[in-house]
Amino acid sequence: MRVTQKIIYSHIIENLGNITEDIKNLNEMISSGKKIRHPSDDPIGTVNILEIEKLLSSIKQYRRN
Repeated sequence: MRVTQKIIYSHIIENLGNITEDIKNLNEMISSGKKIRHPSDDPIGTVNILEIEKLLSSIKQYRRN
């Protein structure tokens, strides 16, 4: 199969789109100060965060009583 200029340009454009999306995501992480903005960003990290929040809630409840 011949690699034509059109194929090369298509790959370049696709890669530029992917890089632009990555930069956008990194900028959002930096500006928000959060690594996980959506549960789908890191499912395992999300579960860990929920477990820690549950534990903190239990500790706060214990302190109140």
